[in-house]
Amino acid sequence: MEVQKRSVLTEQSGSFSNRHSEKLHQLTVSKRCGRLGVTCCNNPHGSGVLIEKLAVDTMLWSQGVNVGDVVQSINGSACVDHEGAVATIDEARDMVTFELSGLTRRLVVDKALGRVGITVANRAGGRGVEVTELVPDGAADRAGVRMGDVLVSVDGGLVETHEQAIERVDGSAPRFEMVVLLSDRDSFA
Repeated sequence: MEVQKRSVLTEQSGSFSNRHSEKLHQLTVSKRCGRLGVTCCNNPHGSGVLIEKLAVDTMLWSQGVNVGDVVQSINGSACVDHEGAVATIDEARDMVTFELSGLTRRLVVDKALGRVGITVANRAGGRGVEVTELVPDGAADRAGVRMGDVLVSVDGGLVETHEQAIERVDGSAPRFEMVVLLSDRDSFA
C-alpha cells in the first residue's frame, strides 16, 4: 500500500505495507490553525467513514480534502463509524492525522462557458455516478471532467444516483464544484 504523507507545512512521501494495493493519503493538521469543518457519515460502500459535508475555506478544504473522500483512520485509530471518528477528533489535543483512501480531485465548472455537457449513469457498486458522455468543449470538459470519471459530489453534496447528479447540477450556481474520484490516469500529488 502506498501512502502519501502531507502536513500543513510540509510534504513528504513514504511507504506503508499492507495487504491492500489502494493508494492512501495521510494528512496531518493542527486544530490550533483553524476549524476543520468536516461532517462524516458511515460509508455504505466499504470501510472507513465518508466525508459528507465540508465547509469551504477551512483547514481540511484548504488542504485538498473533498466531499466524497473516505477516511480510513484518524490518529492511527481505524474509522469504524462516524461516531467513533468524531470522538477521535474531539479527543485530540491539537494534531490530527487523517488517512484517506479513494482520493478525489476538485473541479470548478462554469456554466457561463456553455452547457455543462455531461451524461452520467448509476454504478452497479461503489459510490458516485459514472460519466458516460461528455460534450467536447462543454463546461464540464473545459473544467477537466473526462469520460469514465466517477462523479461523487456536486456543489458540496454527495451524489449516489443519476437523478441526484442532474438535480444538483441543475440547481447549482453558475460556477460550482464537481468532485471526481482519482483514477490511474491522474498523477498522485
